[in-house]
Amino acid sequence: MRNLASRVSCSSDKTQTKVTEVNIPVAQQICKMVESFSSVELASFLEDNGVSEEVVEAFLENDIEGNQFLSLSELEVKELAPKIGHRVKLRQIIVSTPVRPNTSQ
Repeated sequence: MRNLASRVSCSSDKTQTKVTEVNIPVAQQICKMVESFSSVELASFLEDNGVSEEVVEAFLENDIEGNQFLSLSELEVKELAPKIGHRVKLRQIIVSTPVRPNTSQ
């Protein structure tokens, strides 16, 4: 089974950053990038990836930053996005964002 990180990457231009498929080094950069997002940067990232304005506003109102986004529980996602379609979209983004490998062993 391929590592999820080997299937994820990021394309970026001046207006948006979207999650798509590519290689591990790029995937690790995405993880580091998302982890460092402020709540406003995360909101922009979510908008660029098709998350509804209603859900993006919930993220901003709750001051959720990138590192928190990657560790949201199912219950927390449900509170932020009460509609099933919105939750599915968020889960797709969370799952497709690679986890930084643990290098402290």
